[in-house]
Amino acid sequence: MRSPSPGVTPIKGGTLRVLLDDDVDSLDPSRASRPSAWFFVRALYRGLLAFPDVPAPDGGNPVPDLASAMPSVSPDGLTYRFHLRGGIKFGAPASRPIRASDVRASIQRVISSGLGIAPFLSSITSITAPDDASLVISLSRVTPDSRA
Repeated sequence: MRSPSPGVTPIKGGTLRVLLDDDVDSLDPSRASRPSAWFFVRALYRGLLAFPDVPAPDGGNPVPDLASAMPSVSPDGLTYRFHLRGGIKFGAPASRPIRASDVRASIQRVISSGLGIAPFLSSITSITAPDDASLVISLSRVTPDSRA
């Protein structure tokens, strides 16, 4: 989350009004496929990686979000290993730590929907959570970002 501008005191609550040129198709991250919905999905849900709120001088590469660091990528570019940050929790009413198995279930839900970003995840062959803080994603083919 971004810090408020200097001299500005944050206020909890209120109403957010957004002017859009296109309707939001869904607030469900597994179904949202329009750019107009992505703003809301990003504000409501977290991912392993995210693009910074403010564009970076290097072009705005993804940064760790739920992940503690960028993933380690196997030499063949087919396996990504993520480690979750400590202290991350679901909001109320669950209010419990987020586990790697939760992230796995979320990604699998998106893939099984066939909607939104699901087609971009078609090279995923397996997702395992060897423990509560580790997630391993295997691919069927090298993707353009595998060797970054």
